[in-house]
Amino acid sequence: MGRERRQREPGEGLRPVPENGLTSSFPWRGAIAGFFGVAVGCVLTAYSSLYLDSSLLGDDYLPIGAFSLFLGLLAINAFLRRTGWGLTRSDVHIAYILMLVSAAVPVNGFAARALPMITGLYYYATPANGWEEYFFRHVPNWIGPRDRDVARTFYEGTITGNVPWESWLKPLAVWFIPFAGVALMVLALGIFLRRQWIENERLVFPLAQVAVAVTGPGNTPTIETSLIRNKLFWVAVLVPFAINALNGLHHLYPVIPNIAAMDPDLKTSLGGYLTDPVQQYMYRDFYFEFHFALIGVAMMMRQEVSLSLWFFQVFFVGVIFVFMVTGLGPGQYMYTPKEQFGYVMFARWTKIGAAVVVVAVILWSLRHEFVRAWRAAFGRRPVSEEGQAPLGFAFWMFVAGLAAYAGWTRALGLPPGAALAMLAITLGAYIVVARIVSEGGLIWCSVAMDPVLIYPTLVGTSGLDGQTITAMAYTGFVPLAARANVLPSVMDSFKIAQGSRIRPSHVIIVSLASLALAFVVSLVVVLAMTYAQGGNYMPQKHYSYGPRWIFGKAASFFTDVTGPSWQAIATMIAGIAIMAGMYKLHRRYLWWPFYPLGFVIAETEVMQHQWMSIAIGWAIRSLVIRFGGAAGYRSLRPAAIGVIIGELTSIMFWFGVFALTGTTGKSLTHATSTW
Repeated sequence: MGRERRQREPGEGLRPVPENGLTSSFPWRGAIAGFFGVAVGCVLTAYSSLYLDSSLLGDDYLPIGAFSLFLGLLAINAFLRRTGWGLTRSDVHIAYILMLVSAAVPVNGFAARALPMITGLYYYATPANGWEEYFFRHVPNWIGPRDRDVARTFYEGTITGNVPWESWLKPLAVWFIPFAGVALMVLALGIFLRRQWIENERLVFPLAQVAVAVTGPGNTPTIETSLIRNKLFWVAVLVPFAINALNGLHHLYPVIPNIAAMDPDLKTSLGGYLTDPVQQYMYRDFYFEFHFALIGVAMMMRQEVSLSLWFFQVFFVGVIFVFMVTGLGPGQYMYTPKEQFGYVMFARWTKIGAAVVVVAVILWSLRHEFVRAWRAAFGRRPVSEEGQAPLGFAFWMFVAGLAAYAGWTRALGLPPGAALAMLAITLGAYIVVARIVSEGGLIWCSVAMDPVLIYPTLVGTSGLDGQTITAMAYTGFVPLAARANVLPSVMDSFKIAQGSRIRPSHVIIVSLASLALAFVVSLVVVLAMTYAQGGNYMPQKHYSYGPRWIFGKAASFFTDVTGPSWQAIATMIAGIAIMAGMYKLHRRYLWWPFYPLGFVIAETEVMQHQWMSIAIGWAIRSLVIRFGGAAGYRSLRPAAIGVIIGELTSIMFWFGVFALTGTTGKSLTHATSTW
């Protein structure tokens, strides 16, 4: 971050296009295709995850559904080009941007979190858990249907399958306010970050590179004009496709053998092979898994980034060993405001402190952008310069989003201080994840920054009344859900747009429109499927886990009355010091091999499952550059993209097979996608 201190590595990054070549007209044909893709993607994603309990098509930062539809559009464009109606490069990329930004909305992005949250409180409330006593009187009438029959039929289904729309229309219209508010703030942050990350620091954006590479250099791109003509690319595609074909057939016909080490149903943990209880705990989350797409992405990362991602995961295994040997152990009352110092607190709160440093460094690098935005917003400078995003508009977008969020949380009963603190924690997490994805290209990425846990731990639960606790539960689990982070996709969209000469303002317009369309289509599809099938007969990880987890945690705040956790605060301060030291070493000494962001994401669930694949990709790239130099890396790049596309398209293929055969509960994606 900030000023780069080393030379760029061979083949690194996308070649920038001069901004004075931007297209002035809006790519409306691509937008129409993109809107159609958004609607189709919402249906397919919801159907796969919620009805078939199959592959997760929209929950990642290179979403399988959106990317597969993008490849389909390129194939169709081969025919359109022969008829003289071929879509331009700007058209196909604006279509992909529409589908990319909205891909997560149907499931973990909004719909499959909000609807069970709204109904689950009433359906799962019992005298034993005391939810009626704790929460019911604090829930406003507009938050959702108050008729318990509506909640019951949501989970148990109806004979006719009809949705009681008269009970749902008003609550869903109200829920659009925080959804739109957070979206406006995230898009504004993307505009502020665009110049610094894309033009000044020239980040790699590996996931954006994949979309650009398959498009090819032509002005009317098709499958035929891309790197798909490369023989090495096809070899790389066929390896994961063939392995997934064997594993997919095994799901349908168990007599057919599978390659267990590369099957998503397998989670090979070192702890499972040990007998000593201490060793079992130490290595319980030390997984050995192959993810071809991640291997391909790691082959495209800067070497110091990929090295740091897997190294710090292994490093925390050593930290566990130290805590177990010294007798400190994992700690007690983990993941609650009552948590006591141990390995779990150390691992979580040092990384929270490290994230504070990352956000501070990023915001400091944006100080000039904020000044320019302020001046543009109040007419002291031109609102937009040629080729640049409209900073003045971004300023007012952020203000409008903040006003919508503040108004909604205030009506819900959340005090302004708590609302702003939770928002700050969440936006900080969004920025950190966006930075990791933009530099490292992680397809699955999350950081341990849950505002529903962090805020009560820092201030204590003794000062939280019932209204505040209830409002925190609703706000933290849906509008501020970290898994709904759109910012990485927005940043990839800006990078793709730069290479296609699409104006940043057009990216903003289509992003807002795609999110609004996905909001409507997703809710209609999910409600229709749920009332026809019954939430109890659909994947419980989507229907019961969420409300049970969040209201169970919120209910514990009523009984576990604590003050501020000074142990957590001290551990967070230690994390700030550790990260500040790593930044200093990284910037001052060329021999320092580790990139600081690897520490922030280490020991999260996604990294427990990803570290080995990243290590393999790092090793392959290191060996190729060591013995083949820049020319060797250029020849490797088609293979890296090939294994990514091979895995994604094979997953989409088997989703189609499972849908046609009615096979449920079988997936070719890994469970880490849901985190």
